[in-house]
Amino acid sequence: MSDQMNNVYLEWLKLAEESVEKGDYETAANHVRRVAHYFMLNKDTTRFKEFTKKTGDYYLCAAEKLRDSGQHLKTVLPYIKAAQCYRENGDYASAENCGLAIRRFYTSSAKDDLIVLQGSTHALKYLGDYFRGEDELEKARECYEAAARKAVEGGKTMLAGGFYRDAGDCSSLLNDVSRAADEYALAADNYAKAEKYFEASWHYNLSGFLLISLKRFEEALFLAKKAKSASSAMGSTFVLFDRLSKVCELLGEKDYLAAEEEWQTIRRKFKKSYADLVDSCFK
Repeated sequence: MSDQMNNVYLEWLKLAEESVEKGDYETAANHVRRVAHYFMLNKDTTRFKEFTKKTGDYYLCAAEKLRDSGQHLKTVLPYIKAAQCYRENGDYASAENCGLAIRRFYTSSAKDDLIVLQGSTHALKYLGDYFRGEDELEKARECYEAAARKAVEGGKTMLAGGFYRDAGDCSSLLNDVSRAADEYALAADNYAKAEKYFEASWHYNLSGFLLISLKRFEEALFLAKKAKSASSAMGSTFVLFDRLSKVCELLGEKDYLAAEEEWQTIRRKFKKSYADLVDSCFK
């Protein structure tokens, strides 16, 4: 290790110590995290684990300092970061203890409706991602939906589209088809407002095919037309999406033969999970 690089990581450690003296444990954790990444890049596994644990310890101190603040969601975030660090370090018992604290504060937030009133969109997504990684999809969906509502209130339609998409993905994994269709439609509406027509067309069609699988043909036809409008706004570059919208429209009109003919000409251009969804609409 060169003297110059040695001085860099020592400076990060010095900054971390100064932050600890001020009681700013989260900033200290961020500095030590950089040291851990430095050793990871240098393939020093032993010291990477050492500083990853130290990072987790500082995040845990930050969480415990906030514990009695009444800011439930703000308290949860450093617990999540601590859990991630402990898991990377192989300390699964400490990670699980953090997980218990996360669930306790989440329950308090949901009960008091603070998850909607006090949580930033960033914090809500971070918490949603944590629960999704833990395969707690209902909790993840609640977080994404709350984040989407806050994004809409703030006029951040592109963000709202992404959050409703994430919520729809959770509903799909939960096999809650009706709710997934509604959430993908909301995602598409917000993408369209943000003039992200590729994403809008894709999710209008996705919602439409899910509705067809539920035999909600009139709603599917309405969304197919919105998908077609969005794909038209993209121009000739995305003719494929226009044809996909046509398949959805024909199915919504119950013209199965024409839909099947159109679909078979473009089916191979879509990934298996999407193709399987459209195939199921013909059954």
